[in-house]
Amino acid sequence: MAASSIPPATTRVPSSSGTMNASSIPNLRDRIPKLQPRRRAAAPANPTPAPPTPSLLPPTATPEKLGDFQFAIPRRRILSQNDHEIFLESATCTLLQAWVFGLAESVVDTPAGVFADALAAAAAARQTRTELPEDIPGQWRPGQQQQRTYQKNLPQRPLSPVVLALLSILDEAEALVYANPPDDAGGSRFGNKRFRGFVDQVRQRAVQWHKEELGMKEKETAKDEGEREGASEGVSAIAEAAAYLAQAFGNRARIDYGSGHELHFVVWLLCLYQLGLVSRDDMPALVLCVFTRYLDVMRLVQTTYYLEPAGSHGVWGLDDYQFLPFLFGAAQLLHHRYITPRAVHQPLTLEQFGDDYLYLGQVRFVNSIKAASTTNVVQVGDGEKLTAGGGGSGDYSLRWHSPMLDDISATKTWEKVEGGMRRMFVAEVLRKLPVMQHFLFGSLVPAAPSMTLPREGKEAGEAGADVDDEDEDAIVDGNDTVDVFQEGGVRHIHNPSGWGDCCGIRVPSSLGAAGEMRKNGREALRRIPFD
Repeated sequence: MAASSIPPATTRVPSSSGTMNASSIPNLRDRIPKLQPRRRAAAPANPTPAPPTPSLLPPTATPEKLGDFQFAIPRRRILSQNDHEIFLESATCTLLQAWVFGLAESVVDTPAGVFADALAAAAAARQTRTELPEDIPGQWRPGQQQQRTYQKNLPQRPLSPVVLALLSILDEAEALVYANPPDDAGGSRFGNKRFRGFVDQVRQRAVQWHKEELGMKEKETAKDEGEREGASEGVSAIAEAAAYLAQAFGNRARIDYGSGHELHFVVWLLCLYQLGLVSRDDMPALVLCVFTRYLDVMRLVQTTYYLEPAGSHGVWGLDDYQFLPFLFGAAQLLHHRYITPRAVHQPLTLEQFGDDYLYLGQVRFVNSIKAASTTNVVQVGDGEKLTAGGGGSGDYSLRWHSPMLDDISATKTWEKVEGGMRRMFVAEVLRKLPVMQHFLFGSLVPAAPSMTLPREGKEAGEAGADVDDEDEDAIVDGNDTVDVFQEGGVRHIHNPSGWGDCCGIRVPSSLGAAGEMRKNGREALRRIPFD
């Protein structure tokens, strides 16, 4: 290349002030890429969306429709895998979702304290009504009901007469617990047999409660052949509704309790809705007053009789006994301004808001039963000094005793928690054959016509029934085998010397373990690693 073609080098001459000329500074605007925030990959969408809330249909057996309605004693109709599949596609499955999810939606962003004044007035009025036998031991006499601490300055709502009547029924059910104190089981952590006496008295009183408290009448209806399979002549609405209430406190034969019994209580409320006794306006009070009172009674029953968890998943389950407090409680906290799912690890939050929100209250109760003690013993001079190592009543580590609740606490929002609880209700309750095989179908909550007809003979709860309890609890003399869902569906017979795959292994409850520990002078359970 010729030397003349080489451009001369540019010489930058500083200005008289010692700075470079603006024209000599290269423009780097187009050479340096713009700073942009990193785009994180979107989280994968849940392949199973949260189930929506189906439309709740109007009541089916209101007084105006009673002339054309046929009642029936509730019976088991899910007797095979095929029956369960039919149920999942039936209108009744949709009805259960509409009722349960509708109850959850009715308490969205609603603390229980909105009924504080009405509950206080009702409790004072009911306290003089519940009478107990005089021969109850002093240590088992009920004292004042648990004092609840609600948020202050909340707008108050009234309670309807039917809600007050339901609270009175639960008060009387609680009184029956004190009327049947547990036997000394000799240190056994399994169920106490005095529970059967409690269940017997509940069943004896159930019909009378519907008459006295709810004002229902024994109006019988004639049987319409071919109209409803399994209907019984002369069956009243009281008999049908009372059958669901009788199943809500646990299983008499197995002395256990689980989400299926909890579901029967909610279905009992659904029956009252179908009969026109409760309305949609009562739904918030049904959750925050009636269902909350039911939880109180069941916690007393569980701690008194050491009920075994029915079909429990153990430490890897959501809870040994209950499920719906987490669904309803997540709905209550759906848009809360400062209580996040992480708040379950904060003892002060649980103590301050546990009475207002079912989710926090249930976690608080689980902590009170399962919290492990890590108290350390330190040598000080010639004596010993106890120093709290974060254990006992101050140890609220869900990671140890409830890892599923601990995992859920990492969720960012209550919307995701509530959606997950909806999915879990469908997957772990409605779609679980071990749970739904015990479910009872009548006329208010009917079975699909193509499901297996109930067995011949009278059912539990009927006069002259040959089985004192649910038919699946009966043990046939001389037959100790477990025959479940064979040849298209047979009676569910449990092995008295073992356990059936349908109901899980027989394990003592954490309530029983904690109770026996306290009897022996320990204040809490020992920490047991779950891995």
